[in-house]
Amino acid sequence: DAASASDAIADGPSPRDSGCPGHPYALFCDDFDDGPLGGRWTRGPSPIGDASIALSDAQASSPPYAIVMTVPAASTGTGSASLGLDLNGVAPPKLRSSFDLYLDELTTRSVVVGTVSQRDGPREYDVMLLASSTGMSVVEQGDLADGGLFNQAHPFTVPNPRGTWLRMILDIDYGGKTLTLTVRAPPED
Repeated sequence: DAASASDAIADGPSPRDSGCPGHPYALFCDDFDDGPLGGRWTRGPSPIGDASIALSDAQASSPPYAIVMTVPAASTGTGSASLGLDLNGVAPPKLRSSFDLYLDELTTRSVVVGTVSQRDGPREYDVMLLASSTGMSVVEQGDLADGGLFNQAHPFTVPNPRGTWLRMILDIDYGGKTLTLTVRAPPED
C-alpha cells in the first residue's frame, strides 16, 4: 500500500436528517454538533499511529459539525481512529446500528468504518464494515461454543460510491441469527 492518499471517513446525520432530535427513541445518538468530541462515548476518541480524529464543518451534512477520521495510507505499521460505546448490561435480542458515512479517499489498505460487538463472558461476536479502494465488505468474527473461531466475509457486489453520503443500516437479530446491511445513497429518513 504505497499510495499517497489518505483514507478519510466522516460520519454524521444526512442532509435530510434532523440529527439526534429526529431520533428520540434511539438508545444512543451523537450527531457531533453538541459538546466535546467523544463526550457522549465511553471510549475515545482514540487515534493510533498517524491517524487523527477531529470535528469539521467542511463536509458537515447537518451543520455545524461532522466527525472526520483520517487513517494515512501505509505499507507497514498500524493506524486507526475510533470512538467506542459500551452498553453495559444491555443485551437486546435485536440491534440496529445506523450511521451516515462519507468516503472521501480510499487506498488498498482496509479501514474499519463501523463495528458492533457483543460479549457474553469470554465469548465475543463482532460485525465489522470494512472499506478500501478494492471494495467494501461486512465481516463477522466470533468465538464458537467448541472453542473455535468463526470468520466470515460478505463482500459488496457494487463498487464503493465515493464523494456522496451513504446511510448504513446494520440490523442484527441474535436470536434469529440473521444479519442485514442496507445501504441508501443518498440517505433517506
